[in-house]
Amino acid sequence: MSQKGFTLIEVLVSLSITSVTLIAISVSQIYAQQLSRFALQEAQAFSLNQFMAGHIQSNPLAALHGTFQQPARHHPNCYQQPGCTYQEQAKNALYSWQQQITKALPSGKGSICPTDSPSGLFCNLKNHFMVLKIRWEDSSGKHNAYHYISF
Repeated sequence: MSQKGFTLIEVLVSLSITSVTLIAISVSQIYAQQLSRFALQEAQAFSLNQFMAGHIQSNPLAALHGTFQQPARHHPNCYQQPGCTYQEQAKNALYSWQQQITKALPSGKGSICPTDSPSGLFCNLKNHFMVLKIRWEDSSGKHNAYHYISF
């Protein structure tokens, strides 16, 4: 007797192989999306650290006096007004940086000269070195981005 077509067992085996393959593809797609979201967040953190590094390097007097480690303060017209002090410029830049971090990264916070820097990264104002840190938290955990600059 010759059979034509597929038996029920053959159909079930091919369906189970197909479903396992589709599940594997779905899982890899989800993982790729998570990695791409994390890469975007890291790029944003790097860009924001570069933004703040530029402000520190353009205002070394405020950096030497520790103004960037003081509480941030919003000075909306600081860059348009003549006579804005270097301290006001520094505090306004710090305020703007922290606001941008909050908008760009989930639970994002920025700090300058953090006490929990990795070994080898430390602030030394006398020798013109500072550490910038951005911390954020998403579904995959807590993340840090450090930036070491000289001014």
